[in-house]
Amino acid sequence: MVLHGLVLKAQENDPELLQIVEGLGAKMEKLVVAEEIDALVDMYSESSQYLPDQGRIYSGLTEIRKVWELTFQVDVVDFELTTSKVGGSKDRIYETGSGFSKISYNGQESVQKFKYVNIWERQTSGEYKLIVDIYNRDIPTK
Repeated sequence: MVLHGLVLKAQENDPELLQIVEGLGAKMEKLVVAEEIDALVDMYSESSQYLPDQGRIYSGLTEIRKVWELTFQVDVVDFELTTSKVGGSKDRIYETGSGFSKISYNGQESVQKFKYVNIWERQTSGEYKLIVDIYNRDIPTK
């Protein structure tokens, strides 16, 4: 597979890569529910792109922070990610999956189901950061 001029090896569902992204997903789940915006934004690289459902492309940490600030105008009661497939290499991992957000706003709770693609890149420090984060809702929010 070629993405952004990068060749991604077809090592789908390699157990080691799966363990890495599941750990990153668990961290993100906790940070979203706790509304820990600084730690959440730190999961993205300086040049990352965030492509939310029905939105424009947000680039860089300043824009991504603003999107998360808007998200947290509602109370995120629960947030879950389920990885379907992983591929790539230890340097760049691509992940597809599904998830849901349960939000509360003005005493009303709703669940939004979505599917996503994350591309994680290993930094020189050895930690992984999102370079691309895209999601689309499965059904329109009412």
